[in-house]
Amino acid sequence: MRKTIFIAALIFFIFSVVFTSSASATSSVKAIFTVGQSSYTVDGQVRQMDAKAFIENGRTYVPIRYLALA
Repeated sequence: MRKTIFIAALIFFIFSVVFTSSASATSSVKAIFTVGQSSYTVDGQVRQMDAKAFIENGRTYVPIRYLALA
Protein backbone atom coordinates (compact mmCIF):
# COMPACT_ATOMS: atom_id res chain seq x y z
CA MET A 1 0.00 0.00 0.00
CA ARG A 2 2.77 2.40 0.91
CA LYS A 3 4.66 1.58 -2.27
CA THR A 4 1.56 2.27 -4.39
CA ILE A 5 1.06 5.69 -2.79
CA PHE A 6 4.73 6.51 -3.32
CA ILE A 7 4.62 5.53 -7.00
CA ALA A 8 1.41 7.50 -7.57
CA ALA A 9 2.92 10.58 -5.91
CA LEU A 10 6.09 10.21 -7.97
CA ILE A 11 4.13 9.98 -11.23
CA PHE A 12 2.07 13.02 -10.25
CA PHE A 13 5.24 14.98 -9.48
CA ILE A 14 6.87 14.06 -12.79
CA PHE A 15 3.79 15.05 -14.80
CA SER A 16 3.40 18.34 -12.93
CA VAL A 17 7.03 19.28 -13.62
CA VAL A 18 6.79 18.36 -17.30
CA PHE A 19 3.57 20.26 -17.97
CA THR A 20 4.53 23.28 -15.85
CA SER A 21 7.81 23.81 -17.66
CA SER A 22 6.13 23.72 -21.07
CA ALA A 23 3.51 26.24 -19.98
CA SER A 24 6.13 28.75 -18.87
CA ALA A 25 7.74 28.71 -22.32
CA THR A 26 4.81 30.58 -23.89
CA SER A 27 5.16 34.25 -24.72
CA SER A 28 3.30 36.83 -22.68
CA VAL A 29 0.23 38.55 -24.11
CA LYS A 30 -1.12 41.92 -22.99
CA ALA A 31 -4.90 42.22 -23.14
CA ILE A 32 -6.73 45.43 -22.18
CA PHE A 33 -10.47 45.42 -21.49
CA THR A 34 -12.07 48.83 -20.89
CA VAL A 35 -15.26 48.94 -18.83
CA GLY A 36 -18.27 50.02 -20.90
CA GLN A 37 -16.66 49.54 -24.32
CA SER A 38 -17.40 46.76 -26.79
CA SER A 39 -13.79 46.53 -27.95
CA TYR A 40 -10.61 45.25 -26.37
CA THR A 41 -6.92 45.42 -27.23
CA VAL A 42 -4.55 42.46 -27.55
CA ASP A 43 -0.89 43.31 -28.10
CA GLY A 44 -1.82 46.65 -29.68
CA GLN A 45 -4.53 45.27 -32.00
CA VAL A 46 -8.09 46.48 -31.39
CA ARG A 47 -10.72 43.73 -31.57
CA GLN A 48 -14.51 43.91 -31.35
CA MET A 49 -16.76 41.90 -29.06
CA ASP A 50 -20.54 41.59 -28.78
CA ALA A 51 -20.63 42.15 -25.01
CA LYS A 52 -19.15 44.83 -22.77
CA ALA A 53 -17.11 44.57 -19.60
CA PHE A 54 -19.04 46.05 -16.67
CA ILE A 55 -18.87 46.61 -12.93
CA GLU A 56 -21.65 45.39 -10.64
CA ASN A 57 -21.60 45.45 -6.83
CA GLY A 58 -17.89 46.29 -6.82
CA ARG A 59 -16.91 43.38 -9.08
CA THR A 60 -15.64 43.65 -12.63
CA TYR A 61 -17.18 41.26 -15.15
CA VAL A 62 -15.37 40.50 -18.41
CA PRO A 63 -16.79 38.31 -21.22
CA ILE A 64 -14.90 35.04 -20.72
CA ARG A 65 -15.03 34.12 -24.42
CA TYR A 66 -12.91 37.13 -25.37
CA LEU A 67 -10.64 36.74 -22.38
CA ALA A 68 -9.92 33.18 -23.52
CA LEU A 69 -9.27 34.35 -27.10
CA ALA A 70 -6.79 36.95 -25.86
